[in-house]
Amino acid sequence: MLIRNCVMQKGEKMKIFFETQSSEVTGSSHLVTIIRDNKPLRILVDCGKFQGEAEKEKNRFFGFEPDKIDVVFVTHAHYDHIGRIPQLIKSGFKGIIISNEVTRRRAQISLGRSNNFVFSQWKHVEETFLYSFSREIKFAFFKNAHIAGATALFLRVENHNYSENYLFTGDYLEKSNFAQTWFPEWVYRLPLTIVAETTYGTGAKKEHGKFERELKEWMRSPSHTAVVPVFAMERGQVILKKIGEMQKKRKISANIPIFIQGESLVDYTNQYLAEGLIPYQPNVIPVPTNVGIRTLPQYKIVVTTPGMGKDGASRTWIEHAKKNKNIMLFKVGYAPETAPMGRLGQMNVKFMETNEFGSHCTGEEMIEFLSRFECIKNVILVHGNMSTKKIMFEAIRERRIASKVWILEPGEFIWKDLNN
Repeated sequence: MLIRNCVMQKGEKMKIFFETQSSEVTGSSHLVTIIRDNKPLRILVDCGKFQGEAEKEKNRFFGFEPDKIDVVFVTHAHYDHIGRIPQLIKSGFKGIIISNEVTRRRAQISLGRSNNFVFSQWKHVEETFLYSFSREIKFAFFKNAHIAGATALFLRVENHNYSENYLFTGDYLEKSNFAQTWFPEWVYRLPLTIVAETTYGTGAKKEHGKFERELKEWMRSPSHTAVVPVFAMERGQVILKKIGEMQKKRKISANIPIFIQGESLVDYTNQYLAEGLIPYQPNVIPVPTNVGIRTLPQYKIVVTTPGMGKDGASRTWIEHAKKNKNIMLFKVGYAPETAPMGRLGQMNVKFMETNEFGSHCTGEEMIEFLSRFECIKNVILVHGNMSTKKIMFEAIRERRIASKVWILEPGEFIWKDLNN
């Protein structure tokens, strides 16, 4: 049942209320409230920051009282899933934060040294095992290939002999350069409510191998400098791994100098190396600025940040590319038109692009994933714009994957009575 208020009726023993805090791709956060005998237990799944100039106002307030939250479960360490955790604590949250170990480690870089205070409340658990948080709640994290260390979250809410099972996909991808999604077989057989992302509900098929072809084509061009703006976590390491493999197989020269820019990019790369995720990487040279790189006469590759090109070193490279035709920009990820990397086609610059490194599933891939489950009671569509949600809604209904499908907006609740 979809409602807009959350009031227990006299004599009712236990109910679950689910609501989302975001109707978009960023600012991911979902609230589950379990009320037993009028005593609420409040669970937050992720606490992300809204990103983009138009969204800044939404970061100023929460759609709930932070001091009333008991626990935050974190699916992965991207900023749009953890960026408001420091603000949550400063606003009165005194509960605990739970993730797997890799996510906690990545978050120490994502949130920055100034936010180290959050980690006194942040605990980590192993993946796959089923843990008890309270008498009513059991939970587990399952491996998700969105990025290395990403997870899906399983919640079981129990009331005597009755239970409800929830699966939060998080940002979902079946397989990536560093991970493979894995769920235990027993999960596929459960009656479930699945909270599913819809980021790329209409996503095109990925252009596998295009980056390699374009990099080899660049080698034959008169452009001496290849500039690859990346997100510091995962995308940067994927690109470095790919370049390293090409050099090892002699598809491009091993003598080409590789420069990397951005403190976070260097820190994340060091973590990936320490974890053995990059078995072979190019001979990279960390540099803080563009000064001096542009004047080197030979071919060179610069992996730089931030990925959107809004500021920092990547923005400077874009401006140089407008004036210097020896610079070739590589667009290796999604960027909206509000970001410079999303407007390259409108600029007088040389660039190549590929979508092969996308870290979200396409709509068809999500449908295939959902089809593996034997008994989906509800699918709740979140984390996407309305157009992609509607496409996913119709696809799930048409293929009869779930008994019910919901598109949930902030301020709306889905509730379930757990009384026998």
